Amino acid sequence: MLHFHYTAWPDFRVPESPNAFLDFLFAIRQEQVLSEPQAPPVIHCSAGIGRSGTICLVDTCLVLVGIKTVLRKKSVKIFK
Repeated sequence: MLHFHYTAWPDFRVPESPNAFLDFLFAIRQEQVLSEPQAPPVIHCSAGIGRSGTICLVDTCLVLVGIKTVLRKKSVKIFK
């Protein structure tokens, strides 16, 4: 079991830096705990919806952008 604790995001406010937030998310993704189907991640903040939901949403958006980029690269044909 891994536990990640992000302390730079106060309740009812926004993070001081999007870079710090993304670094945290990328650290989680690097451990591949968000992609293991046999052990789903538990994501929770003190209120249970704002920060937790934001982490889930940003991760999902990054995954979808990555998939779209891969699909776009496969479907583009360049003729010379």
